[in-house]
Amino acid sequence: MRAKLTAALLILVVVVGFSSFAYAENALVKLGRGLVNAATGWLEIPQKIYTTSRDENVFVGATVGTAKGIGWSIIRTVAGIYEVVTFPFPIPKSYESVIDPPYIFDSKSEIESESESE
Repeated sequence: MRAKLTAALLILVVVVGFSSFAYAENALVKLGRGLVNAATGWLEIPQKIYTTSRDENVFVGATVGTAKGIGWSIIRTVAGIYEVVTFPFPIPKSYESVIDPPYIFDSKSEIESESESE
């Protein structure tokens, strides 16, 4: 019984310790965010085509959405590379993201954009 209680307590401490680390803004979070954005910047193209088609129509999505996607893919990729290069330094203040939303498929930003369109 005591071994099970000790194991459960140890698991709880580890889970709580890592969960607070996951949300802390620090150099490793900035590095990870930069790597993700540098690798997934190209996904802005289909995402902008989809959101523009959903908000306007398919023709506007295919034309304007593609142009927006290309522009945002360049911005996100460059921002990711910048964050990878500067990850050891707290630039901008407190290792905050240089792009908003910090990740391409940030669920908070998708919810806000869907609620605004309704």
